[in-house]
Amino acid sequence: MNIYKPILVIFILILSGFSAVAQNHWQARFRPGVHFPIGQYQGNEVNTGFGFEVNLAYIVLPYVSAYGGWEWRLFKTADFEEAGAVDLEETGYSLGLRFIHPLKGQVSYLIGGGAVYKHLEIEQQDNTRVGDSGHKLGWQAEAGFSIHLGNAFYLQPGLHYQSVSLEDKFNYFSLGMALSKTF
Repeated sequence: MNIYKPILVIFILILSGFSAVAQNHWQARFRPGVHFPIGQYQGNEVNTGFGFEVNLAYIVLPYVSAYGGWEWRLFKTADFEEAGAVDLEETGYSLGLRFIHPLKGQVSYLIGGGAVYKHLEIEQQDNTRVGDSGHKLGWQAEAGFSIHLGNAFYLQPGLHYQSVSLEDKFNYFSLGMALSKTF
């Protein structure tokens, strides 16, 4: 599958949105979460992780926003090959679309997805790096709710899935609670 086609579509939507929306509507979002790996990484068990993401979005169409951001995740392992206990530190960038549509009252449902460009560093407990996957492309999807708190603030609980083929496939689910501000 050619990953550049979806990215091109996203940029076209962003550019067309600048003229489709009468006023600039930006959203800043901070989302901490707990991350549950699916399977192993390079044959090693990976424990539950934690981390956060920050992104900035622009509303390109009613209910649709295009976002870009940065993410950081930390996973620990008990025994990783000859290195012993190590930390798996994942960082990278995200780009995608988010659809938020009202349900009833102050609650809306939220779905989204897009591309990620990430790498994974393998570090011993003394912060000595023993491996780096290099940056690779992957994808993510999310579903949840957006609850209007007033004064353009929103609470957004949700479930997030991510898949990146680093040196080995690294997939996980996340449960998180974002705080978003529209301006």
